[in-house]
Amino acid sequence: MYYTVKPLQNLKSANDNICPMGALTADELLIIRRMITGEHVTYDNSGLEESDWSRLMKNLGR
Repeated sequence: MYYTVKPLQNLKSANDNICPMGALTADELLIIRRMITGEHVTYDNSGLEESDWSRLMKNLGR
């Protein structure tokens, strides 16, 4: 099954979910993109709340 996600420019705020399951916020997607480009992203430089960072790391298996 395929899902379509909203383009980033259509998001109204960082709290809009871009995944149909509500799994990722725009901020979390940006963090994942930063990681893909090789940047070392940590809780301290992520800009996320601690609970959001923990949930993202759990979803990524880290």
